[in-house]
Amino acid sequence: METQARRCYLLFESDSLRWSYVMAELQEQDGTNGLRQMIPIREVLKLLPVSRSTLHRMVRDRRFPQAHELSPMRVGFFLDEVVEWQKKLGKKET
Repeated sequence: METQARRCYLLFESDSLRWSYVMAELQEQDGTNGLRQMIPIREVLKLLPVSRSTLHRMVRDRRFPQAHELSPMRVGFFLDEVVEWQKKLGKKET
């Protein structure tokens, strides 16, 4: 039996320079066939106020979740890993 949790995360929208709430439905892993949502790098860049080069450096230096190659010219990030990274970042500042 799959369970879903609805969670709300505060994310920065670099295009509009404002904070907004983004709803994300994350499946809780039940050990069977639950899939994790992936987002492309361009969506990650919309959520973070950093350049593509800075994001690549952060991934290389392991300061951001690792990208996963989907095809030779396409990578994706697991949404739950990005959200967890953001939560930990907020805890470091407080």
